[in-house]
Amino acid sequence: GGGDMLADELEGMRAHLGIIFGGGPSHLDDPADFVEGSLLFALKGGILIDRFEVGLEFAPATYVITFNPDLPSVHLNAYAGYHIPLYKSVSWPLRLGIGFTTPTFDGEAGDTLLALRADLIGVSVLLADQFLLDVHLPSLRINVDTQNDGALFSYIFAIGASWAPKL
Repeated sequence: GGGDMLADELEGMRAHLGIIFGGGPSHLDDPADFVEGSLLFALKGGILIDRFEVGLEFAPATYVITFNPDLPSVHLNAYAGYHIPLYKSVSWPLRLGIGFTTPTFDGEAGDTLLALRADLIGVSVLLADQFLLDVHLPSLRINVDTQNDGALFSYIFAIGASWAPKL
């Protein structure tokens, strides 16, 4: 009928601006280390062109890469992705990203880490033709210390919400 949501709703060009919030386990690359928690609150924005997405994610000292010790970090990640259509306005978003994470110890910046991102499992839904909801199950984040050959893995189970009007 005329009121049905169409599968091609993400076609065309859209800007998007929103937030992401979530948390999950994190661990160092050494299997003997314990699993700790992590938390992410970030601002995000970008553009969607015919289901292809490019964007930036910024966490102003609101990405806690581990809670033992509490390690808030400044995080910036550029990403690209594609929303595979599943059903009507529901899509499966796949994203890859690269950027940096800088831990802050009592207001002092630590070593900057190379930040890698992969969103391989999740769902996105376009609501009312201009609001995009994302659920990450999880968003894999790897923070690599290139100077000391170490890595911290975080699995962020998150929800994101964006305003995505047509341009």
